[in-house]
Amino acid sequence: MYGSGSPLLAFLSSIARQLPELAVIVVGFVVVLGRKPAHPKASRLAAAGLAVALATCVVGAAFYAAAPALVARVGALGAVYAVAGFAFSALDAAALGLLVAAVVADRGPR
Repeated sequence: MYGSGSPLLAFLSSIARQLPELAVIVVGFVVVLGRKPAHPKASRLAAAGLAVALATCVVGAAFYAAAPALVARVGALGAVYAVAGFAFSALDAAALGLLVAAVVADRGPR
């Protein structure tokens, strides 16, 4: 049943499920910040993409944990999940786009 568990437990479970992705994001930040002097534009784009990805992970987990308590009807919850799923997917696409832009940034012509 929707909303039968603790929102905090749901949030922590969602974060635990995303630990591998969160680890890659954190390691990515370390690598990107270490390369910033050599590739400033690429580092900024990559850091922005990683920041969007990190925010999407954490805010998404918090939203999906809190949504059952905020929406009264199960039918409405499905609609809220559909809209939120599209929004979080768009944010994931933006993060990926920034990371792809970082790959080709700071490259000179051949």
